Amino acid sequence: MALETYLRKFRELNTMHLQGHNKPHKVCMLLAVMDLIECGVIGENRIEFNEALTFVRSGR
Repeated sequence: MALETYLRKFRELNTMHLQGHNKPHKVCMLLAVMDLIECGVIGENRIEFNEALTFVRSGR
């Protein structure tokens, strides 16, 4: 997908609104999952909630 497509999809996400502000948790989780897929940590069509999703120190 083109970058513009990703930007549009991220903007259209239903995120939690609290006190007039959007909460970024869903976007952060998606970015973390995308990074783990790119790094090869996630290689299946199944994502388990474990420590790999909470913190991975990247060499980048």
